[in-house]
Amino acid sequence: MTTISVVTALYSHRYAQYLDRWWNAIESLHRYPDEIVLATPAGQDYGLFDSIPDWYEGSIIKVEGSGEGVHGPWYDGERATTSDWIFGLGIDDQFHPTAFDEVEQAQAENAQIIIDRIDYLQGGSWEANWNPENWRSRSFAPGGVCGHHKSLKPFWEVIPSDLRWNDYAFYLLALKRNVGLYRASTTRMIHDLGINHETVSGMKRDSSQDALANQQIQDFIRSLEL
Repeated sequence: MTTISVVTALYSHRYAQYLDRWWNAIESLHRYPDEIVLATPAGQDYGLFDSIPDWYEGSIIKVEGSGEGVHGPWYDGERATTSDWIFGLGIDDQFHPTAFDEVEQAQAENAQIIIDRIDYLQGGSWEANWNPENWRSRSFAPGGVCGHHKSLKPFWEVIPSDLRWNDYAFYLLALKRNVGLYRASTTRMIHDLGINHETVSGMKRDSSQDALANQQIQDFIRSLEL
């Protein structure tokens, strides 16, 4: 059977409030992942490692990241995965129970990326904007790295770790390289979407880097000559 890794990273104590909810979502999956990679900055795990439920202790890889940039620990976690398929998920988001239901079919069709749906806590459900026909009109990242085959792990060596919308950049790089896409009918994740940068959990998101992130992604698009 195709194996699955889940990767998450915790960068700040502010997001530790989501730990219980994150683990509950993992436990609700129709299919448990074969491996969970937990990445943190070196010397500070903000309670992430202590939060591991007993029932999953044997499937955990702990990574104290040494990488630099906004996503340094996340990239280190990605490198540590050993499964056929890899799914990233932020601590403040949740996997939907159906997140992995179509992985075997995607594998059978020789796809390398799974395009699915995202359920937004504010705004309802809609298709997850990983679609080739509308990427050029986007001005923000869909949230949560799309499920991808292990063969695409080298992409993370191309994408700068300080590029704030690295999930969006990953997808654009896949389009540039004509990666096989599988369109799932299921939902991958539940995203704690903020209105005026405040999530339904009450956390105020920092919008100070939005202009920089927009510029970064436009520069990346130009570098790909898309």
